[in-house]
Amino acid sequence: MGLACDFDKLRSELSGYDSIGLEIPTADSWQDNIHILADAVPQNSVLIGYSMGARLALGTSLLANSQSIGLVLISGNPGLESDSHRKQRWQADQKWAQRIESESKASFLRDWYEQDVFSHTPIAVRSDEIIRKSTYCSEAWPKVMRVNSIAKQPNYWPEIENLNIPVLAVAGEADEKYAKIAVRCIKRSQSPLSRVKIFTECGHVVHREQPGKLTDSIREYLSCLR
Repeated sequence: MGLACDFDKLRSELSGYDSIGLEIPTADSWQDNIHILADAVPQNSVLIGYSMGARLALGTSLLANSQSIGLVLISGNPGLESDSHRKQRWQADQKWAQRIESESKASFLRDWYEQDVFSHTPIAVRSDEIIRKSTYCSEAWPKVMRVNSIAKQPNYWPEIENLNIPVLAVAGEADEKYAKIAVRCIKRSQSPLSRVKIFTECGHVVHREQPGKLTDSIREYLSCLR
């Protein structure tokens, strides 16, 4: 449900690097969206993504003709590893998509940010996310949620071992599930430059909760690629 402008502050803090903000595509399949992003990524790019955007960045980096030289995963999950988890997630995402189509944006967003994954994100941050997203056009949200449901995506866990570019995996310590995922991602990475950053007193929405620490970590990571 985000827009590229959500990362304007991060991009301005990294002003020493050329950057572009890519909107989430609205094609009819996950893989089509991946190819759209790949075509938009300049050569020798570092891809940075949050949550679903992290999976889009990962999928784009894994393409055989990928132009990327680095990858930053913020609160990202490479995929679901069991059919039962896929079934449960698909049912849940279907209900969320139906709610977007049938009720007010305010009601939907309020309940969205009451999910367990956001339970350790400060109320002020969640409220700000709700206020900002209330102003966004939501017509494409149901389709994006269905097409890009993690239940319909490939499981990228086995492929991470074939990813030889440096990876920075970031998560909040209070977001225990994703903190463990971040550590696991780096353990599977083949690059000696890969690293994990787990921020204390931080939940799922890292770029809103700890923007300064995130910027510093990305800047440090990028300096190692030069």
